[in-house]
Amino acid sequence: MAVEIRIPRLGWTMEEGVFRGWLKEDGARIKSGDSIFVLEGEKTAQEIEATDDGVLKIGPTGPSDGDMVVVGDLIGHLLGEGEQSGFEIAAAPPDDRGGSVQPPATPPPRASRIEPDSSHAEVSTGTLTISPRAARTAAALGIDWTKIRGTGRTGRIRERDVLAAASQRNAAGSA
Repeated sequence: MAVEIRIPRLGWTMEEGVFRGWLKEDGARIKSGDSIFVLEGEKTAQEIEATDDGVLKIGPTGPSDGDMVVVGDLIGHLLGEGEQSGFEIAAAPPDDRGGSVQPPATPPPRASRIEPDSSHAEVSTGTLTISPRAARTAAALGIDWTKIRGTGRTGRIRERDVLAAASQRNAAGSA
């Protein structure tokens, strides 16, 4: 059975957040615990992990980086072998008996796009990600974080990586 991927609540009062990007491609094989997207709440950006195994199917109106999303929004499915998501079923042609499949209710229009704020947002370029705290530290120290190799889970750049790069730069500059 397809497992729904919905926007989680990151805090007690969270009602909406900013979607900061998919970490996996549509059609990718996902294992339980894999990070699949980044969601920014009021205080932090967090990688959201899969709760089950399956093949990722992103909805046709799935969010993209910077979109405002509401807690509980359905954004995708994890599918087993041979399964179809509700997105695919709604787009299916009429059956052989002349009936048709009723599409689900039209989803509400998405709110306006929110531009990234590097002091609070998880910054991502392709597969390269940096934590909000590390991004602030890199900006304060004048470090180009895109040239740093992250030691965090899935290669994420953490503050300690930025500080190490800064100390290497300072050591090279004084030598």
